[in-house]
Amino acid sequence: MIAPPFTAEHDLFRKTLRDYVVRELAPHALEWDEAGIFPREVFRQLAELGALGVNYPEEVGGSGGDFWHAVVLAEELVHSRNSGVNMAVLVQSQIATPIIQEIGTAEQKKEFLAPALAGEKIAALGISEPDAGSDVAHLRTTARRSGDDYVIDGAKMWITNGTRADFITLAVRTGGPGYGGISLVTFPTDVKGFSVSKKLQKLGNLSSDTALLFFEDCRIPARYLLGEENQGFYHVMTNFQGERLMAAIGAVSGMDQMVQESLRYGNERQAFDKPLIKFQVWRHRFAEHLTSIEAARWLTYRACDLFARKEPAVKEISMAKLFTGDLIQRVVYDCMQFHGGMGYVVETPVARAFRDARLLSIGGGTSEIMKEIIAKLVCPPQSRANDPQPRRRSRRSRPSSGSRSASCAGRTSAAGRTSARSGSGGSWSRSSGSSSAAGSWSGGSSASSPSRPTRPSCWSPTTAPSSTCSCWA
Repeated sequence: MIAPPFTAEHDLFRKTLRDYVVRELAPHALEWDEAGIFPREVFRQLAELGALGVNYPEEVGGSGGDFWHAVVLAEELVHSRNSGVNMAVLVQSQIATPIIQEIGTAEQKKEFLAPALAGEKIAALGISEPDAGSDVAHLRTTARRSGDDYVIDGAKMWITNGTRADFITLAVRTGGPGYGGISLVTFPTDVKGFSVSKKLQKLGNLSSDTALLFFEDCRIPARYLLGEENQGFYHVMTNFQGERLMAAIGAVSGMDQMVQESLRYGNERQAFDKPLIKFQVWRHRFAEHLTSIEAARWLTYRACDLFARKEPAVKEISMAKLFTGDLIQRVVYDCMQFHGGMGYVVETPVARAFRDARLLSIGGGTSEIMKEIIAKLVCPPQSRANDPQPRRRSRRSRPSSGSRSASCAGRTSAAGRTSARSGSGGSWSRSSGSSSAAGSWSGGSSASSPSRPTRPSCWSPTTAPSSTCSCWA
């Protein structure tokens, strides 16, 4: 990929979305942060533009675009100047719902996916728990079979859109301990026994509601199971790739916006009889940041390219999430410092960005988790032949460097691949002939549902994947 494959159609969508975001969302950025919520109507308005379903097939209410349309969505939402709105919309469109398109039944797509893409139902992703965040294999929320139903008990934590979600794409334990006992279900929140324990008071992203949820003897039909029972872990790992990629795309766009606005401010603000930007210390600082941002952009676009073509991308996505999530901490710090006292009042966008950006090295997988994933992929364990002090190994020890690399190669493809929505394109307003109603921090798809996920060659029912093969981290 020499250049990102943005076409005239992508550019038209970008302009339409930018106009809406700047006109309808940005003026309310501070107001909605102070209120701690934004109007539900925003979801419906974005659906009418074709934005929520921009890369979903038309038969489920989408606009028929490709994954690069979703990239445009994540880039342009930044102009709302409100990270909480951006996060909630991306959970709706690109995080909680792709898996329903990927493996959901026709009934689930009709009942949950289509209304979400139309802005009629709000979606949430329920994976994290009070005692299990990145350590998905140890989640405790259970779903036991009772006749034709599942009965769900447990709790979920850090759930974006959680206080007002109409349904949750929910990870539950249907089997034994470890990753092999996890399943995914679509969970309507009007079920008896479900409750919102509290809305969490966060440091940033204030307009996005984040909740602690309780499930007590919640009974849902067994037909709400997504895919096959006890196969949910593989889909969760796949879903993480799309979530992390959205975070990286938004981070790059956000950094670019902050630096450009800081440069404009520096040309207007006078200090010691000259524009602030004329001081060499700041000219050099921003030169460094712009160089790093450009590097981040192309690393992220490389990951997008692999993701869109359904190629293995775990390493590249993890690198993009790590690099952009850490870089934005330095960029926003300097932009805030450059604004001086004005950078310390919340009515200034850079002040709000300073607190909101902190999430990007935590949510969706911490920077430490990203480093561990990358290290396992690129740094196989030392073989016994090169080990100056070889240790005794049991029969169930890790495979040698050579065999492990071979097994990882096949398994990386399975773990790192998320199908990209593709289609014939389309206009950016709902037509009367649309197949759906007129008019997407928590955890691509094709029109057809895939078969049971292929287990990597290094998989065994008694050994956790992360202990033998790096890509399951």
